[in-house]
Amino acid sequence: MTDDRKQDQPMESLVQASRVHRGYVMDDTSRQLNNADVGRILKVVREFLDRENDKPRRDRFGVSKIAKKIAESKSTVSQVINSNYPKGKEDGYRKRDEVLRKLDRFMAEQRQRMDMPVLSGFAWTTIAEEIKAIAHTTVMLGTIGAVWSPAGCGKTLTAKALLAEFPGSMLITADESCRTPGAFLDALVDAMHLRPERYNRSRFKTIAQTLRESKRLVMIDEAHLASLDVLNTARQIHDATDAPMLLLGLPALAQKLMAGRGDDSKGATLYSRVRPVRDLTERCRSGNGRGEPLFSVADVKKIFARSAVRIASEGVQWLQALACLPEAGGLRACDGAAQLAAHMAKQKGETLISKALLVQAAQLLLGVEGARRMVNQLKQLSSKVA
Repeated sequence: MTDDRKQDQPMESLVQASRVHRGYVMDDTSRQLNNADVGRILKVVREFLDRENDKPRRDRFGVSKIAKKIAESKSTVSQVINSNYPKGKEDGYRKRDEVLRKLDRFMAEQRQRMDMPVLSGFAWTTIAEEIKAIAHTTVMLGTIGAVWSPAGCGKTLTAKALLAEFPGSMLITADESCRTPGAFLDALVDAMHLRPERYNRSRFKTIAQTLRESKRLVMIDEAHLASLDVLNTARQIHDATDAPMLLLGLPALAQKLMAGRGDDSKGATLYSRVRPVRDLTERCRSGNGRGEPLFSVADVKKIFARSAVRIASEGVQWLQALACLPEAGGLRACDGAAQLAAHMAKQKGETLISKALLVQAAQLLLGVEGARRMVNQLKQLSSKVA
């Protein structure tokens, strides 16, 4: 165990750095905003204020509150919103642009809060902390990062949680509706609340112009399902804007990234851009085959801490072993077994979920034979760790 921790010290350093990080949007302050930038930001702010005016006064988010949030005076914010900030002042454009960038960041945070899903059962497990650390490093370096692991480890839930950690960030899922470069660009246009364009070239230009200004984190979930053309389109956007990107997927993502690395091809160009990378099961492997578990007992306790029912100590240990069982479904399998066991406990009038109830729930979910195989695998895994 000690050797494994020494081998993984770089990852631990990144995790520690990400814990003190607060989400931010990186702004390119080296250039003056153009008319299109100004028009886009003001349009969004004015539409927001119009919607707020329809609310009762006590619930309204007006100019005063916005000014307080972005640490500017009410008069300055009002002048900028109404397009009458004194341009004759020294550094007038610079100050106007500074306020507009703050307003742009504020509106991105507001949209994120409205779109944020309720993350029931989510906790910052060791795996989630590692994903956050890679995201933080990717944003800091302005690169394309990648993480992969078996299904059920919590990548998607963590990505959704990262939307709050990095205000203005976007999450695109490479599902059936996002299998071509054009569909991917459409998904980005929609996520960024930009005006739809008819041609791919126009979409690319609009996206690049906005990302070049804000450099917001773009996360692509289920990236192993994306075609090489889609991933290469993402790479081209990154090259044009230096916007940080994070690819999340199954281990097949690693195979896809490495497939053409030795060729003079799109695959080789993409592979050369992807840094940092992280196999989330790396901690579990070592020279003697006895690395750290994928999930700890503490991780499982965090996940079920908000549950209305209690899980017996041996039940928590059983769930932890299940979460670490290869190909079992990870945390998703734990959640399913625990929910069903909780229902069974309620029917019996019990408030404590025992290991026996969890095993019965697994039998109902997987069938008796499937559950027996799983229990045998858990015994073998436990003997290795012991």
